[in-house]
Amino acid sequence: MATQDDSGISFKHAHDQQGFRLLELPPALLETITSENPPVLSVKSLSDDSSSSGASSNAVLCTPDQTFQLRQVHSSNTLFLVRPSQKEIAVEDAAPTKPDIVVIGTSKATLELRPVADVPCASMRPLLRLYNGIQEDCEDFETMDYSPANIVSRTRKEVWANVPASDKECAQAWKELCAFEHMGNSWVPAASALSRIWKDWIDSAPLSDTKLSSTFHDHHLRISIEEAGHPHGLHEALLAKLAPNSDMDIGECRTLDRGKCVAWVGAIILESYLRLRDMRVDDFLERWANHLPEEWREDVSLEVVKDKYTKPTPSTIRFDEAGTRSGNSKAPTGAQGNSTGRNRKWHEKFRVASKT
Repeated sequence: MATQDDSGISFKHAHDQQGFRLLELPPALLETITSENPPVLSVKSLSDDSSSSGASSNAVLCTPDQTFQLRQVHSSNTLFLVRPSQKEIAVEDAAPTKPDIVVIGTSKATLELRPVADVPCASMRPLLRLYNGIQEDCEDFETMDYSPANIVSRTRKEVWANVPASDKECAQAWKELCAFEHMGNSWVPAASALSRIWKDWIDSAPLSDTKLSSTFHDHHLRISIEEAGHPHGLHEALLAKLAPNSDMDIGECRTLDRGKCVAWVGAIILESYLRLRDMRVDDFLERWANHLPEEWREDVSLEVVKDKYTKPTPSTIRFDEAGTRSGNSKAPTGAQGNSTGRNRKWHEKFRVASKT
């Protein structure tokens, strides 16, 4: 039976309230960060350079391989954060002989975590310089670089740090965009540049006895491509993009995925040649087939690129700007089709950009 001296637990406020932000963790993430070897977590938000990309500007919490959107949830109830009374806390009418708890902070909102599964191409693209290839009359780097004037030079590490996504998802976007790094700058190739390097692959392969439709040795093809003026980083980026998902290249032995290549080449031809004009469907299919190894030409079909084109008339075709894109950058108007020069080496052309 309670007595007059049994007055319960005293509930008091500390003079100096502390600021807290409560974070509600999903069970799987809680298990991860309490494991024997917890990963490093980071809070990231969208770079100012990506503000016009249409991507969400909310902050995210990232593990090495997963991204969570941070969402603040307000409550009509006040949550008190308390701890047992300690001597160093100054409270009014403290009674050290009685058990008590002290409010050290309050919170009317919590942060929820929601998984984000999108590959962040839209957030990454504005951070990359636009590489349009090498032109016949190239006298300076400006003929290759169609980036906005205010874009800053960034390494790949710096680009990823400004993308609100985990490193794993940044790597996926980097690969999807066919992005590459050279001399302190990060680049995304225009469709016209991708079309040219692929055509040079097709033209150079027979000269080096390279068969793109099967596993091949990359040494001679790589030398031919660099001599043609293409940067080594772009060559490697395209090899990575078009490799089978389960492929593990050994040394200089490479493999291209047949289905990926057929669909990608069709989409690139549409974007490179048919953004501003129409073409007869039969002519497009013939051009597409001629840009493929002979063994793959039977796979050419409009069904493969069904979300990449429109048909102004029953017999003509045009690139669909609103369709699902394959991760390739748009080339500026008038910049396609005239960049076949071989006069300068790629390292000479990138040297100017490294100083910007």
